[in-house]
Amino acid sequence: MTDTFSYLENTDNAETKDFYRRFNNVTDSYISKNKNYSMFVDELTRVSKTDLRGLPYIAGNRTFYVERKHDSQKPKLVMETGDKNEILLDFDNTEESLDFWYPSDNGEYVLFGTSVGGNEQTTIRVVETSTKKFLDDSIPFAGFTDQGGICWLNET
Repeated sequence: MTDTFSYLENTDNAETKDFYRRFNNVTDSYISKNKNYSMFVDELTRVSKTDLRGLPYIAGNRTFYVERKHDSQKPKLVMETGDKNEILLDFDNTEESLDFWYPSDNGEYVLFGTSVGGNEQTTIRVVETSTKKFLDDSIPFAGFTDQGGICWLNET
């Protein structure tokens, strides 16, 4: 069986260079017609530096997702409001790790659990999204909390 694309394996091959030149011309013409070109490039650059990005969750006018950059040991909880992305929870320079998180229906609060050293002995806290301040109440050593048993009540 003949591999009709084997020429693409040799980057010095004139046929390979021509293939990629034609391919890039098509891609460039599409992108250059797009009025959001710089936003597209910025987003691709940002995503290329991300090793992990969780599924987004929309609550109120905010979108939340977990993200871990290539140079970070722990994931961060990112909050997106309109065109603004900001880190809501970051435990990169602490002994804690983010175990789970649940935003309230209106997105004004996020309940989250952290543990130390990977022991999964969760401490549960709440952060107010507009101020990024932790509420005073917490549940230390909530045990090996079943994430499926936590929920918000009364639209808060």
